[in-house]
This record gives sequence, structure tokens and C-alpha cells, in this order.
Amino acid sequence: MIKDAATSTLDVALRAWDAGFHLRDASAFNMVFHEGRPVLVDLGSFRPGHTSFFLAYGQFCDHFLNPLAVAETVGISPRSVWASLEGLSADQARRMMGAKALRPRYVRHIWARARLERSSESLDAAERRGVRTGLGLPPEAIRKAIDKLRATVEAIGVSAEGTWGSYEQACSYEQEQTDIKGDFVRRVASKHPGAVALDIGANAGHYSGILAPHFRTVVAIEPDEEAADALYERVKTGTLPANIVPMVVDVADPSGGRGFENRERPAAMDRIGGADLVVWLAVIHHLVLGRNIPLPMVFEMALRLADWHVFEFVDPEDDMSRLLLAARDESPWPMDRSTFEREMQERFNIIDEVEVTPTRRLYEVVAS
Repeated sequence: MIKDAATSTLDVALRAWDAGFHLRDASAFNMVFHEGRPVLVDLGSFRPGHTSFFLAYGQFCDHFLNPLAVAETVGISPRSVWASLEGLSADQARRMMGAKALRPRYVRHIWARARLERSSESLDAAERRGVRTGLGLPPEAIRKAIDKLRATVEAIGVSAEGTWGSYEQACSYEQEQTDIKGDFVRRVASKHPGAVALDIGANAGHYSGILAPHFRTVVAIEPDEEAADALYERVKTGTLPANIVPMVVDVADPSGGRGFENRERPAAMDRIGGADLVVWLAVIHHLVLGRNIPLPMVFEMALRLADWHVFEFVDPEDDMSRLLLAARDESPWPMDRSTFEREMQERFNIIDEVEVTPTRRLYEVVAS
């Protein structure tokens, strides 16, 4: 998604340039995803006329090229290096990449730019303006430079390495059990169609696809980047419906508010709240057994997100639960079925339920 947003930003810059306009900034926050494709939404980024150099170049590199280059060469996720809303500077990227910053594709944009920026720190304002004036190029040369920058980004190979990218192919469900889950989700969704559904722990999007016909938008929340990439590719290629929006979010550690007063960029949980239906399939046992989050806190979080939910109970004796508990003697929090139902029924009314396996059960619930 980041790479597609980057190339689309430059496509917009080229189209604007050909129409006699220039793009004055290239923030990653100017791009949103709609129906499986990136769209630039900040009209204030455009200005009439051509400039003596590509004004958005530095921000584009900090927001897109540098994080992608670090991901390709060092294996650090682009999401992980966004410590600042300003992105990743050329000097930071150079330090992370080491000698790899001297690769032909990156030497100009990262290594040389880092040196230039460091050498310009001692210049006064007039000298800095002089440097910028000296970089002036004719319009056709600038267009060619933007086009070459796009080719550089297009050539970057980024492959997220995650735990759950192939989970749907390797999971322990038989087809009959998968069908039971799918039929239950379909039945619940058909009873409560609406604007937004959340699929928490969406993996590569199988159940998001079942939800999609019943909602205007399905937000597919997945912490594993490899799985989210697979989901995005399915949406992008039309294998999954276009109204599915992938988000890389860990609900046990969601991104907080960013920017000025922590309100410039709203927190993840604020952005996804107020849904018509939330589906939690094979998620809650990961939070309780794997992340040591008390079960009541999970249900309280669910209440803040929506009234209607589908919860999946996974017994501690289930094979996947045993894997989560392999590194410890036992869970610090009770997760047996009676505890699960008691805590759930203190906050929700059970509308329907079905057994998937002897150790797994689905519940349709509504806030009481």
C-alpha cells in the first residue's frame, strides 16, 4: 500500500506538471485508499505554474522512498521507522542502511542527499536560498527527474515477513468448520447491514469478503504486515470486493493520537469506533493468552467500538491456544468457557451461538 501510494503521488505530480501545475508537497497523509486504490485528497498541494526544481522532492523521499528503501535493504518495516510525522530523513536512512545506501538506485536520493543536508546546516538563510536557486532546471528536465524517481520507487522490492500471512492455508480448520464460521458470519451480517463493519484479525480477508456485500465499507484490521499485504493484493486485483479497506493495526497496541495536541491525526481506536458490526474471529484468545490482557478489558474495548459483535471463544485446550501458552506454565488470566460467557453476559446479550469445534464456539451478541 505504501509503495502504491508513492507511485500514485508521482503519477499525480507528472499529470499536474503536464497541465501546467506543480505539486508543492508530497505528504503520505495526503493519500487515502478508496475502493482498493490510492487517491490524493489534498487540493492545497497544487499550485499553478512550473518551478525551478521539484518542490515536493524532499518530503516525498522522507515519507515514501526512505522508509521503503530501509524496508528493502535492512528488512525494517516502513511502519516501524515512522517515529515522526515528518517521516524518515535521508541521514537517518543512511545510518540504518550503512553501505547499502551506496547502491546505485539510492546513492543520489539517500547518501548524497544526506551529505548535502548536513553540509547545508551551517549556511545562513541567503546562502540556502542560493543553493536552491542554483539547483534550477528547465521544465522538461524536472519532468524527467520525477519520472526517473518513479522508476526508482517502482523497482523497490518490499516483501513483509510475518507470522500469519499463510494462516488461512495452514490453519487447523477443516473445510466443514470453515463453512460453519462463514455461514454464521453471513447470517449475522445479513441481519445487521449498515455503513461499516470491522473485521478484527482479518488475516488475508476471507471473512471480510463475506461481510462486504452487506456493508458500505469493511475495515479489515490486521497486525501482521504480510497478511495485510496479501489482503490488499486481493482487493487490488478484484479477488476481494473493493469496499474492503485494510488497516495494519495491533488492537493490543494501537497507534495513538499524533501531531499537535495529539489531535491532528486521530488515534486508531477513535477512527474505527462507531461501527455497525465487529467480528472477532480467532482473536480474543491471542489477546488474553498471548498478550496477557484481562478478558474483561477486551470486552470493555469491544463495547466502545460497537453494540453488535461476533465473538469466537477458543478454549485453552485448543491446539492454537497451546501454542500461545507453550512459553509459560499457564495463562495469568482465566479463559475457560464459563468465564468467557460470564464476562461476556455482564455486558452483552447473546442472540445466537454455534459450535465450530469442541474447543471453539461463535456468539452473536448485542450490548445489554
